Amino acid sequence: MDDMNLKMRHLFDPRSIAFVGATNRTDKWGFRILSGLLHYGYRGKVYPINSSEREDILGMKPLPRVSSIPEPPDLAVIVTPQPTVLGIVNECVEKGVKACLVITAGFAELGRKEEEKLENQIVDTARKGGMMLVGPNSNGIISMPSNLYLLMSRRLERIQSGSLSITSRSGSVGTSVLALCVDRNFGFSRFVSNGNEADLHIEDYLAFYGEDETTKVILGYTEGIRDGDRFIEIAQGVNRKKPVVMLMAGSTDAGARAARYHTASSSGGSELLYQRACREAGIIRVDDIEEIFTIGASFIRQPLPKGRRVGILTIGGGWGVVASDACTRAGLDVTELPEETLKRMDNYLPWWWSRNNPVDTGASLEWRGCLEALAECQDVDMILVMWVAGKEMTPATELCPVMESLIEQYHKPIIFCSGGFETREAVEEFGKRQLVAFHSIDQAVKALSSLVGYSEYLFGYFSPAQASKG
Repeated sequence: MDDMNLKMRHLFDPRSIAFVGATNRTDKWGFRILSGLLHYGYRGKVYPINSSEREDILGMKPLPRVSSIPEPPDLAVIVTPQPTVLGIVNECVEKGVKACLVITAGFAELGRKEEEKLENQIVDTARKGGMMLVGPNSNGIISMPSNLYLLMSRRLERIQSGSLSITSRSGSVGTSVLALCVDRNFGFSRFVSNGNEADLHIEDYLAFYGEDETTKVILGYTEGIRDGDRFIEIAQGVNRKKPVVMLMAGSTDAGARAARYHTASSSGGSELLYQRACREAGIIRVDDIEEIFTIGASFIRQPLPKGRRVGILTIGGGWGVVASDACTRAGLDVTELPEETLKRMDNYLPWWWSRNNPVDTGASLEWRGCLEALAECQDVDMILVMWVAGKEMTPATELCPVMESLIEQYHKPIIFCSGGFETREAVEEFGKRQLVAFHSIDQAVKALSSLVGYSEYLFGYFSPAQASKG
């Protein structure tokens, strides 16, 4: 384990925490964040720091200063007013604290030289003392392997461990992605709100997640990249091990201006740099917050396709037309099915079926045999299922296990899309299996094209002839 990775462990898996600004006042972040940490069962030592509190804070005896702690803590959390932060950071360095999370805002993001200078002083102090620093202006950190929950946002109930890890310049965007994970019954491993990125930058978190055994897929949000060459170099290495899915914002003049006063991004995002990062480092770029989750989560269970040929299974002809257009626009091939596969479909469908791809089951609802025929077909690399998963049609409890079994048997991605009519039961059932129930055709197709793009980045382009040979 290299030195940087070891330092990151102090941040994500600390054995002890100095919580500076702890309080019994329920309207303060020093209470809300600390109570969340205790609520989720953090197993390490916690030292609440508050020089003016005399009574126990959440059952723990407060200490007046960081220097009063009997050991050098792995992590310090600072939620005190802005003018106090520099002195506290200096005290943490003197104590030998390994990592520091600064929740406090009011620094370079204000766009004034005085606050920018103060932020630089804080970073200089931390770096000279060998202490890494998250923020300032961070929303917090979650690390499921350590039961570490240090978040400003409302408590996320029903959270569970999984293999998604998130790094977000924005706390609100990042916690929106977390909420989607919880809502869709998906677990996650790590989360960090980068804040102003005064010390650690997004590529530092990418590098850690790239080596982290609990992380399988990396989700990210950025509003600008400070060192494009370093970012691309690190992202290239990471993306060869596991997919990186990112929303890259701030590429317009208006977006760059908003980013400057949000997280002190110096110039917002350069669109040319973003395009280069995607091209050279293989980053999978998405267009909105929901897609960070839906596209990223698709990589957890879906295998990578060996080509661009898609088979479409639908219960409505109109759905098939719309899906065919969407697939073609995305660069996928709505392939012609061989006669052998069509004959097999004849056993399940009425005599008047179209004998075409998309496979429209019409009124027969004989989907099982048709889906397996598509999965078995050597001329099909992936499948888009346009279906209603509900009690009135096919319950998700029937559809999900069949899809899951075929994915594992034939090693082809099978994406489900309801066209906007999925039930809560379907969302939960798919989530249990770490599969996404898409309601948007465009998002479902984008998931397929993203799987194709990543496969081509890793292994090169497969022609249809090559794909048919496996």
